[in-house]
Amino acid sequence: MPPLTRRLVSLACAATLVASLLSIWAIFDPSPLYLKLDTSGLLNRIVSFGAHDGHRFWTYSGDSHDNSTDPSTAALAYPPSETRQPKTLGIADNIYVLSLPRRVDRRRSMERLRQTLGLQWTYVDATDADGDAIHNIHAHIRSRRTSTEEEVVNGVSDDTFQWPNASIIDTKALSGLPLGLADSDYCVHDPLPALAPLTCASKNYVMGPPFDAGLPGYMLLTPAKIACWYSHLEIIRKVAEGGAGDDMKSGEAANNPQADAVTVVLEDDVDMERDIHARLREVWGLLPGEWDIVFLGHCWSNESYYPALRGKQTTPVNDSGPRANLHPSFAPKCTHAYALTRTGARRLLLYLRHTPFAYSRALDQAISWLILSGKLKAFSVVPSVVVQRKIGHSDIDTSGRGMGSMWRDRLENGVLGS
Repeated sequence: MPPLTRRLVSLACAATLVASLLSIWAIFDPSPLYLKLDTSGLLNRIVSFGAHDGHRFWTYSGDSHDNSTDPSTAALAYPPSETRQPKTLGIADNIYVLSLPRRVDRRRSMERLRQTLGLQWTYVDATDADGDAIHNIHAHIRSRRTSTEEEVVNGVSDDTFQWPNASIIDTKALSGLPLGLADSDYCVHDPLPALAPLTCASKNYVMGPPFDAGLPGYMLLTPAKIACWYSHLEIIRKVAEGGAGDDMKSGEAANNPQADAVTVVLEDDVDMERDIHARLREVWGLLPGEWDIVFLGHCWSNESYYPALRGKQTTPVNDSGPRANLHPSFAPKCTHAYALTRTGARRLLLYLRHTPFAYSRALDQAISWLILSGKLKAFSVVPSVVVQRKIGHSDIDTSGRGMGSMWRDRLENGVLGS
């Protein structure tokens, strides 16, 4: 190759590298928080980037760790597989963090949390409340409720809906067949005229109370709440279909069809206990062979309502007894940290997309009702090992001086000081 050609190729490669570094710099807006992580380190840590149905997935790995299996977990009833290492909290095959791309402040804090605990997760771009999809869903809910109201007035029906047969849900949840799309999925791409504000339904009702400007924020079905539902639903759908990544059925799960892959879903405003690995290791072996969802954190519910699960466990991490307990869930709210089995994700998806129920209220109210009505096999870690930080403005709940609901939870020794 002539010297001039070699020089041009070298310059092109250098320009490509500089552009890559600048794009990474722009995304993460380096601050003193990142003094220990230079741009070359960031390049090494970005292990994959892809787009799935319009949602972007950014995967980051933690620092290198000894990946040998912890012998203290060998006797657990629901032991971590060979792929469930400390970088995924020792309980999961994958961790996904739902985050609006514009909330760079939150991603910075999440990176600090990830690096401190040596975790690996994938950022999934959430859908903003002013998107066309959210407008379309909002309009379809109003149209559906208007039709229901007319039927109630004319005595044709009442304001309740029927769930699909439970055995049909179980059969679909346990099968490996694609779930396809439901009626509620199509409204995302079907525009209707803008309509009046909506309120949150409850229980098995189609409609909420009449709109009034004096209603508290938790009773209003805002575009932000619909966007939250939609964003979580897209992750749940990926987990349900095994399509969020090629590693959804890896390791033990790939060789054992009975092994159910576990995924942890986080929102981007959380803090964790510094010893979260040990706390989860204490309780994870108490899970039954089949479960749908485990809340690693919750709000607005007494999750100690049912007695804690007991059984043969590993030695507690301290002499005063276990630092965490596992309870059958009562009525947990908030969706900032939960674990799903693939079967659980399929079951949850089948209920959340049921047309009269879909987008009818805030997502956490919906999941709480599914648990209260016995449709999900749910458990809660008490006290919470993951909490919402509530130090910046909320994109969903503008109550509490713009920082979300008034519920406040504290950690014993949070990484970020919560």
